[in-house]
Amino acid sequence: MKNSTIITEIDGQGQKIAAVVLEFGESIKPVDMQPDNYAVENQTVKELLVCSVPEWEKLFRQQLPAEKWAEELYKSTPERQPAGNCVILILDKNRPEASVKRMTGRGPGARLVIALPELEIRLKAEQITVTVTAVKDAVADNFDKGQFCCNDGYSISYNLFIPEGYDPERTYPLVLFMHDAGSCSDDVSAAVVQGNGAAVWALRKEQEKRPCFVLAPHYPEKCAEDDFTVGREADATVELVKELMKRYSIDKNRIYGTGQSMGCMMLCELNIRYPGFFGGCFLVAGQWNPETMPAARHGNLWILVSEMDEKAFPIMGACVGSMKAAGAEISCGSWDAHSPESIQNEAAEKVASKGAGINFTWFEGDSVLESDDRRFPGACHVKTWEKAYQVEAIREWLFRQYREIDFSSKHNILIRNTDGTCLPMDKPYYDAREVVPGVWQIMSSGDFSYCIAGRKRAVAIDTGYGAGNIRVYLEQLCGLPVRSVINTHSHFDHTADNTYFDQAYMAYKAVLLATIPFASFAGIDFWEKDYERIGVGEGFICDLGDKALEIFDIPDHTEDGIAILDRADRILFTGDEFMAFGKILSHASLAEFYGYTQKLLGHRSEFDTICAGGGVFPVTLLENYDKCAEYILSGHQGEVFDGNAPRPGKLPPGPNGEIVYDRMMPHFGDGGAGKMGITERKMYSMEYAGAKIVYE
Repeated sequence: MKNSTIITEIDGQGQKIAAVVLEFGESIKPVDMQPDNYAVENQTVKELLVCSVPEWEKLFRQQLPAEKWAEELYKSTPERQPAGNCVILILDKNRPEASVKRMTGRGPGARLVIALPELEIRLKAEQITVTVTAVKDAVADNFDKGQFCCNDGYSISYNLFIPEGYDPERTYPLVLFMHDAGSCSDDVSAAVVQGNGAAVWALRKEQEKRPCFVLAPHYPEKCAEDDFTVGREADATVELVKELMKRYSIDKNRIYGTGQSMGCMMLCELNIRYPGFFGGCFLVAGQWNPETMPAARHGNLWILVSEMDEKAFPIMGACVGSMKAAGAEISCGSWDAHSPESIQNEAAEKVASKGAGINFTWFEGDSVLESDDRRFPGACHVKTWEKAYQVEAIREWLFRQYREIDFSSKHNILIRNTDGTCLPMDKPYYDAREVVPGVWQIMSSGDFSYCIAGRKRAVAIDTGYGAGNIRVYLEQLCGLPVRSVINTHSHFDHTADNTYFDQAYMAYKAVLLATIPFASFAGIDFWEKDYERIGVGEGFICDLGDKALEIFDIPDHTEDGIAILDRADRILFTGDEFMAFGKILSHASLAEFYGYTQKLLGHRSEFDTICAGGGVFPVTLLENYDKCAEYILSGHQGEVFDGNAPRPGKLPPGPNGEIVYDRMMPHFGDGGAGKMGITERKMYSMEYAGAKIVYE
């Protein structure tokens, strides 16, 4: 024999011995194919296979369960003719002895020990016994172990899975898994191999659909108590995540948390301490303080417990009740844990379809238990997470979540729609129309935003200041990742929701001014500095693969104004520099403004449409402004301007006396109105060629 390897696999019950591979120096003879020629210490050999080293290594890399190897190996040779120099012993991994987990101590002193196997294999034909010590696990082996030291000297160990083919030029979600108290161990890997709470997200088939980082911190001691207190480990975990976000290209809007029992309890507290940090959380078999949980009501939470869990079911139910009383939308549902996967997924999808922020679900009765399971106090508790992570519809729901800006403090303010109806200011609202194929105009609150789809990715033009996640909306609209935004200028009604994106391109002068809230948004945290700002200037190209967007400086409406030319779609995006109702020169002289129109019209053959903050217009809008400016510069003087510029008016109060704002105008009294100081300057107004310019 040349080599021998133990193959382990992780399922809901933890890491188990699944197979042994024996590699010989020559091809296997028929006499070596007798099943009774092999005996494995404390294990049951279910099946005997023969293949080559490349064949079994391929099956291993594919993460195909060992019990499926025969089907794959012999699908082209049903007669199972031996071919190769390897004998594979498929073992019964459901035997208790197959588990690598061992518990020492009892009660609070219990510890999890990972006993990596050293199996003895008896080869009767050769009258020898081989001790197998090499161990391979297709999932656990892909987690790197690390140590992080917090600023105060506190240290935390962790396991980190990095997506295969990691590309720092794109962003990835991160799934944080927090284990239960029964998995406290001196072995760092215990957080990964205790069950599938961490491993399931790192499976190859899962990564193909939902590529992500997976982080499994190691907690050697219990760190959440039934009196609703947590240890230093809780905050240290958030500090660890923030550190990894600096090292890797991790999407700050898609930090997902999940945890079971103790880990679930810590995660509940972290949602309270760090509102908005998590894009979504899957809370399994835990409970927390019903009096404090309402603080987490704005998070995207999926709670799953067992109906016969004597603590988690009633206490978490009370938490859900208190969140509902505080205004959270709740969707509830239940199903039998023994139901086929398709039935469980249908039940979960029904709960998710209601679009509530909080989903409260439970496994009915004691269905988490198998018929031969030992009944003991807490059995339905510990068995819950063996089943929880198998429900793909919940995993899929989690990856649809993004962290949201909390508009709840503005619930009693109304926004008037174009049809005269009103919605609370915290109600997400989006509407879109296609300008040309692959380019959309989006209405939310503030001026219009736009989305341009390339071959592999898309980019937003401005983001508005409405409630709801515009990035999610755009990605669903175009079916592509939308990582970046280009801002036409720094005003808040164009940059507020930049915070949902990874990066924003803007004029250099806009970098310090973007995302500064208007007065009517006081009290809302827009994460002003929480995205990458990239200063750009004249001639910069944003490459979408099959589309190149070119930047032109046109700094008048603001000192940081730019235009974006999309030659592929023949569109010029101009922000608020050109309005249908007229133009007040703010930062440019008339001659400078005429220079801007001339520069843009120098590319007249490359665009047919103007997409502005106020709407979509024909090219004649720009041409008319150019003619008007030229007319004034040729010696024609306009009338003295009286200072009455278009600006938001104060709307009548709502039916219950609410403040009402117009969806498509800056809010009354905000910095967006009258901030240009035109009443302090002697201005003239000229209407010519279908355009109106107010100038000094």
